[in-house]
Amino acid sequence: MTCPSRPSLPALLALAVAVTTLAPALASAHHMPRIRTWDLGARMTGMALHKGAKAAPEDTQAYGGLGLMARYRINRRWGVELAADLLHADLEGGSARDLIPATASLTYHLFPHSRIQPYGVAGLGIITGRWYNSEDDETIGASTGPMGQIGAGLLIDLHPIRLYFDIRRAFIRPHDDRTDELATAARSVGEGCTDCSEGPPGALTGFGEDEAITGTVVNAGLGVTW
Repeated sequence: MTCPSRPSLPALLALAVAVTTLAPALASAHHMPRIRTWDLGARMTGMALHKGAKAAPEDTQAYGGLGLMARYRINRRWGVELAADLLHADLEGGSARDLIPATASLTYHLFPHSRIQPYGVAGLGIITGRWYNSEDDETIGASTGPMGQIGAGLLIDLHPIRLYFDIRRAFIRPHDDRTDELATAARSVGEGCTDCSEGPPGALTGFGEDEAITGTVVNAGLGVTW
């Protein structure tokens, strides 16, 4: 009968390294709360559009409305957000504008297992606008353009409810989808137009056709997670 051979020194060292490496990870995983993957909710959105870096009051327009959002957590820190909002502003002269920004963004969470999580957000999307007469709903102008955004916010996890608060900087390049009939209607309204012989203001912003603008966006949302 042969005695079992003793483990070699290299084997013992390898076992010790494996135990010291895996034990903290297993213990951490045991006590670490699970990251809930999906998040669906609604939010209140305010947007101020600015013409130029130092916009005067007359070159700023304020919009407000509601939106829907869906978030998916890819891993502990990274996530994806899909959102769309319906924003409205009543203008002087009996006209109004509606904006619909739709965006897809990446989110990065600094403290993914904390009840309070600061996060960064950046994304791209498209924004459409309609300028119309408030009395008879007659369309004066329509615009579509690309939109980029970057910002930061705070997530408060109240399982299964999450609260979101963030502020973002938006960059928009609108393009007016204007026909001759809409141009005539816009000249008749003349809202925001200092020299209507040069054409009506842009339907999306009122600042001018195809003029790059910036925006400040503030969101307050509530989502349900699972």
